[in-house]
Amino acid sequence: MKIDKKELENLAISLHFKLDNNQLNCLYKESEDLLNDLEHLDTLQVGNLQPMHYPINHSMNTLREDIAVKVNSPEDYLKNAKHSIGKYVITK
Repeated sequence: MKIDKKELENLAISLHFKLDNNQLNCLYKESEDLLNDLEHLDTLQVGNLQPMHYPINHSMNTLREDIAVKVNSPEDYLKNAKHSIGKYVITK
């Protein structure tokens, strides 16, 4: 697939971009490079490969140990509050 400069210019206009000549030339070169790279993907032989449903190998993905810790009770926190009503801290 090839895109010429006129098509890029029309695309830029339809997207409300204002491109000068240097920007258009740069975009043209980058689009050619990208399309060449994508054409290279067409040459890869992937017929014998199994599809991946998840990109992460779960056997390698280990989680941390779940260790129980002591959590302070609300009463411990309320000891430091100047004003409180029940289990709620009054700020004003």
